[in-house]
Amino acid sequence: MPRDSNDSLFEGELRECSGRVFVDSAPEFCPPEFGLVNYSEVDVILISNYLCMTALPYITEHTGFHGIVYATEPTLQIGKLFMEEMLQYIERTPQYKKSSRWKQSDVLKLLPPMLSDSFKPQTWKQCFTAKDLHNCLAKIQAVGFVEKRVGNSK
Repeated sequence: MPRDSNDSLFEGELRECSGRVFVDSAPEFCPPEFGLVNYSEVDVILISNYLCMTALPYITEHTGFHGIVYATEPTLQIGKLFMEEMLQYIERTPQYKKSSRWKQSDVLKLLPPMLSDSFKPQTWKQCFTAKDLHNCLAKIQAVGFVEKRVGNSK
């Protein structure tokens, strides 16, 4: 815990284990910056690797995106397995409370670097739902590695 902090300020939100500080809360994720891109104007998203797919449910289900999503079959299958496994893990280990005091800028600066250097924790969101994931995966079109597509072929 931060040495110059008031313990009651962090009570119930932060835990220390082996000299590291952890947030005791349901997992949260840093979604794409929605203000930078108007997703309703995006025609195509190309997924280059399975790790890039983790933000897709936030985009396809919670913005105005109506375009096409392309990914190779291996990327699609590995990404699907990865996200389903992540969702199952989060559902198996429920954490009912959501900590938010640690995200306040005056508190955040008191925390160790791993937490204080976090990228905009106020914008983090809970994990997508199984329904979001299913709907998102249904919007992905598999393409071959060197396959060429012409125009907007829905």
